[in-house]
Amino acid sequence: MMKKITLKMLAEALDLDISSVSKALNNKLDIGEDTRDRVSKMAAELGYRPNLLAKSLSQQKTNMLGILVPDISLSFYVKVLRGIFEEAERLAYMPILLISDEKPELEKKNLEFFASLRVDGILINPTQGNNNSELIKNIIGQGIPFVCYDRTIQSLNISAVTNDNVMASYDLTTKLIKLNHRKILYLGPTANLSVAEDRLLGYQKALSDNNILINKDLILDCQLNEIDSFAKVKKLISNGHIPDGIICMGGLVALGAGKAILEAGLKIPEQVLLAEFGDNDIVSKLGVPFISVDQSPFDIGTKAVEVLVSKINGNSDESKPTYIPYYLREY
Repeated sequence: MMKKITLKMLAEALDLDISSVSKALNNKLDIGEDTRDRVSKMAAELGYRPNLLAKSLSQQKTNMLGILVPDISLSFYVKVLRGIFEEAERLAYMPILLISDEKPELEKKNLEFFASLRVDGILINPTQGNNNSELIKNIIGQGIPFVCYDRTIQSLNISAVTNDNVMASYDLTTKLIKLNHRKILYLGPTANLSVAEDRLLGYQKALSDNNILINKDLILDCQLNEIDSFAKVKKLISNGHIPDGIICMGGLVALGAGKAILEAGLKIPEQVLLAEFGDNDIVSKLGVPFISVDQSPFDIGTKAVEVLVSKINGNSDESKPTYIPYYLREY
């Protein structure tokens, strides 16, 4: 195994003191150009790599951003991350990506790791229930700002870059009503998740504004996965309750619901119209027409980095949400 070349070893090879070598590597003007060239050449020959963590600690800045994402298998998050990475690169920041897998305990572990790295800021899409609010408050108290993207943290006053989910759900539900669907099911989490609560509220408001009674039997709580939504919709249909439209919290929820509908011998969209938020690539696996809310995920990612870097630089202490435009798409 090759021995790691340290700054001290590089200085000894050049017969220079460590301070001069460090200044030369950092292009300080009080070191002559010939010396800088000699240090640079020797560093390349020996394979010297600077200790970025030590350097960042001395400068009180790491130029690293902690990015916490619930799931990278969903097209929505892939597009958000593309926006995050491109904007971070443009602003000379290194994004460090960790996955919570919708598990609060893993989210906690990842947040503690980011704090130990002393990242300059953290972008978070929090897990359901906001279980780590106290930890987040503690990290903010250490001088590391947070920005939420897509979901928000209801118990904390933190900046968020998201969509107006109440209006998006209102518009989506209204579209189904205009297509003569009136027995519309809401499928997804109903509490402890900001976007879910907002989408449920928008669904209910659209029904009320169109003189359709809100039926509690058509609000079906399920987890954010294909297996649970499949089981819940299959049971609903077997009990004789067949909706003519379903507002699905997300793509995996819609995928499970669609499989249950097709397994029951029902036709999509003729008998049951599927509508969902943000993950059309996944729902397309069903091979049937559906309606999706395009949440502009790339724009959410780029704007989230912009807001976070503004906070890091002390240019903003705003905590109000930034809303990114959304669009209804038919597939």
